[in-house]
Amino acid sequence: MRIKYVIQILVIFVFLVLPINIIFGDDGRNYFYDLGISHYDKGDIDNAISAWEKAVVVNPEFVEAYYNLGNAYEEKGLLAEALSAWDKVIE
Repeated sequence: MRIKYVIQILVIFVFLVLPINIIFGDDGRNYFYDLGISHYDKGDIDNAISAWEKAVVVNPEFVEAYYNLGNAYEEKGLLAEALSAWDKVIE
């Protein structure tokens, strides 16, 4: 009974968790960061912000994403959010 449970857990890990790591790399932050850059380059600031917000959730110490978030927030006129993001850059 216990072996069956362990095998089920391993199967779930292999088919669900492993592909996520393959797609997103080490932790997903680069995927979301690059996605934000792509959206920003197309002028889609809202989706760029969304992607960079996800990048900093995955890695709260991702300085580059906070910097870009601050710049994007400033462009949208969201100055309080911009200052908050830039504060994370200098921490």
